[in-house]
Amino acid sequence: MTPRLAAAVATALALVACNKEPHAPYQTGGPTGRFRFVNAAPDTASDTLRVRVDVYLAGTGVATNLGYRGATTYATVLAGPWPLRARKTVDTAVVVINETFTAAAGVDYTIFAADTQPAVTTLILTDVNTAPAGDSAKVRIVHASPGLGAVDVYITALGADLAAETPDVANVAFRDASAYFTVPIGAQRVRFTTPGTKTVVLDVTGTAFPALARGQIRTVVALDRLRGGAPFTFVALADR
Repeated sequence: MTPRLAAAVATALALVACNKEPHAPYQTGGPTGRFRFVNAAPDTASDTLRVRVDVYLAGTGVATNLGYRGATTYATVLAGPWPLRARKTVDTAVVVINETFTAAAGVDYTIFAADTQPAVTTLILTDVNTAPAGDSAKVRIVHASPGLGAVDVYITALGADLAAETPDVANVAFRDASAYFTVPIGAQRVRFTTPGTKTVVLDVTGTAFPALARGQIRTVVALDRLRGGAPFTFVALADR
């Protein structure tokens, strides 16, 4: 091998080593929790995130090429602190998120990549997976839209007159989340308005938010459009 070729090979190997995610030794047994990851960063659309948690029981990364509004299924993770990485798929040398996620035994989490670059950070929420009693369901609201501003939120029957309603939660700011609300089964509608008014800025209804069945639990996430700003959109996540 010539000196020039040897130098090129060494450089290539160094670059590969820099872009590899570190992994602790695989472990078996022990208490576990669960988590899922949601890409709620609107300006990562053209260079979608490669998301990797260093260790979980399956022993592999969480997701590859996770696009905006994309969500993983729940993955099992050993209880304890773990490094969490999110890298750009088109340039894995660029680390978008580099934080520590601590899982507790028997707890479910949703981890959001929230805000726009270079300020993308995680929003970590504890999820509920216990079914509500009787013929009811549960709905939680998450404000993950950097462009939306503060909002009031109404959770109503499909045809309810908003003028006769009061907000279920008022003045919700970016990166805030509500408690879980117990609601009747069937078609529900979630409307986001400017605070103190009935001016709707986001209407969650239709096929993207189908009728709720008994025992279902949903998280409705307010989001910017692709690449940021209005018109605003949403994603409905199945917690149970």
